[in-house]
Amino acid sequence: MEVIASNKGGMKVIYEGHMYTKVFEGKVSILWKCVRRTRGCKGTLKTDLNRAQPNTANPHNHDVDLVGAEIAKARQQMKARASTTNDTPKQIYTDTVRNLPREAQGSLPSRTVIRRTILNQRRGPLEPATLAELNMNPEQTMTDGPNPTQFLLYDNGPQARSRIIAFATEECLTHFANAQLCFMDGNFAMSPKLFKQLYIIRVPLGEVEITVLYAFLQNKSRETYQELFQAVLDKIAELGLQPMLATIITDFEIAAMRAAEAVFTPHRNQGCFYHLTQSTWRRVQELGLGEHYREDADFRHFVGMLDGLAFLPEGDVVRGFEYVNAVAPPEGNALLQYFERTYIRGPEQQRQGQQFNMRYRLPAIFPPHVWNVHQATIDGNPRTNNACESWNFGFLKQVGHYHPTFWKAVKNLKAEQAAVEVAISQFMMGNPPRKETKRVYRDLQQRLRNLCMDLRDGRRDMVQFLHAISHNIRPLRILNVEADED
Repeated sequence: MEVIASNKGGMKVIYEGHMYTKVFEGKVSILWKCVRRTRGCKGTLKTDLNRAQPNTANPHNHDVDLVGAEIAKARQQMKARASTTNDTPKQIYTDTVRNLPREAQGSLPSRTVIRRTILNQRRGPLEPATLAELNMNPEQTMTDGPNPTQFLLYDNGPQARSRIIAFATEECLTHFANAQLCFMDGNFAMSPKLFKQLYIIRVPLGEVEITVLYAFLQNKSRETYQELFQAVLDKIAELGLQPMLATIITDFEIAAMRAAEAVFTPHRNQGCFYHLTQSTWRRVQELGLGEHYREDADFRHFVGMLDGLAFLPEGDVVRGFEYVNAVAPPEGNALLQYFERTYIRGPEQQRQGQQFNMRYRLPAIFPPHVWNVHQATIDGNPRTNNACESWNFGFLKQVGHYHPTFWKAVKNLKAEQAAVEVAISQFMMGNPPRKETKRVYRDLQQRLRNLCMDLRDGRRDMVQFLHAISHNIRPLRILNVEADED
């Protein structure tokens, strides 16, 4: 006798080629009736409470259904695999049906029906219509595994003006508190539709990075970020720790930077160098110079020098900009003005009155200290936020599609947390995870470091340095794109 789950979540038994579902459980026995009872079959089965010692009673009015029993078992196997793995419906279907007898294969429902069954199995609880209806039970706030721990860090509640639901374990927060560098980024495509973004914080662990916090946020305001960061800081204080952050790398998001400055002080906000080059490239396209960039090597070299200012010592950036401005081609003037307003001196303003005419500059939105990577390059420290970009890409592959339901997202975050715990365990036992880096990328990093050290030690002057660094900016941009996809 075999026991499987019924379509409605109950129990079904298969005995001597017939299938039965439970209709009554007494003090000493369970009564089962044939699944074809709606068609007039009176067949019944009795077992003890342990679903053993089967005894048939009334006879069936039909022959045994061995094929139907095989199909029922196969459907149950596919449902179980769908609920416990991230395998695709196609993988689950093909792996299951290839082991069925030919008679059962020929009687299976269509693949469309089976695929729908698998997807329905993965939906979990119904998605609430509004955030006011979103509530988590105690089990949903814990990690998975044999020793569940508290995973929900902060939930400001259904009535909050801007809902925040953040997940982190005490172990991960301890690693965050002890880290001198962290990466922060928001993922909009993988956020449930009830939220604006899935925000993550990652820290180095040996050669790799681990995610120490996941947060669903409704918006990108400074107030929301500050509330989230304060919740993290409060929990760290409860653990008797104090953050040691020296650098936070983000994607030039002003609200997140200002919030981090208010909560995690003192530290340096560092903008991602890759996003700096992307900003320059977008402006080239907006100015209608994209085709000119592709066809004119001198113009590409000029743009490379502009981005290469980030590799100068911070105190030399303005002087370097003045040199680039002096040798720029005429078609680069608008790009230079944009770069100067945004990243060097800020926009120029003018105030006039009867007795005065005053011109002055506002501070740059992102002054050089935010995006300078000279010392980071020499020290071998990260210049980009690729640690987050690569996680975003991996999480998409894990989930399988954009904008999962809240419950599916949480389920996959718990799976991700399990992988983080494995990495931490390996690190603690002296077997740290290793990072695989392409040789071409390693060679490029070494060239950039050599150039920065040559400038520092006087083996190159600034003009030579800017021309040399420009030749490395375009391949660096290409390799950064590849790193996002690894």
